[in-house]
Amino acid sequence: MYAVKILERDDFKSTTLDSIITTLQSDSPQEEEHALRVSQWCHDLGVTMELPHVKIKRLKLAGYFHDIGKIVLHKDLLVENSDHSEEELTEIKKHPIMGYRILNAFDDTMSLADAVLHHHERWDGSGYPKGLKGEEIPFLARVVAVVSCYDRLTSAEEGEKLGSNQNPLIHLEKMEGQFDPEIKREFINMIKNLPS
Repeated sequence: MYAVKILERDDFKSTTLDSIITTLQSDSPQEEEHALRVSQWCHDLGVTMELPHVKIKRLKLAGYFHDIGKIVLHKDLLVENSDHSEEELTEIKKHPIMGYRILNAFDDTMSLADAVLHHHERWDGSGYPKGLKGEEIPFLARVVAVVSCYDRLTSAEEGEKLGSNQNPLIHLEKMEGQFDPEIKREFINMIKNLPS
């Protein structure tokens, strides 16, 4: 009977996690597209960096789940926009904490929770939620940070902000102090070497 209860609980949790993702992605289709691209690029970067297979799998999942905490945000806040009020930005900055709590509730995703919590930390300590810097930031979070930023730079809204004369890759290269320099270098080289 105890085993049945555990199995039922795991089924419930899996269904709950699927439901959270479905709700977030139906409210914001661009979040689904972003999650899929970040997940794939995290996988590809893991392969490029010759990481162990298990770490590549975790990296791909961390890339997919990194913004799951946005489920708590109002639909209007899911629109990428620099015109958010200070109050709105404070709310948006809570999504890594909520994502951490969500993933920490499921046995299968517990190992990804720290990557989700810290994917907005910055190499120089200027990020959030804890202001970690350098190698204090978990490795998976450092990878997701670079990849997610690049994906946002290539998205329609962010691309317009850059202007037609600025390449997202060049912009990423110029972002000093924000990302692990080695991971950023590996990612930029990987993107530059993609077949046209």
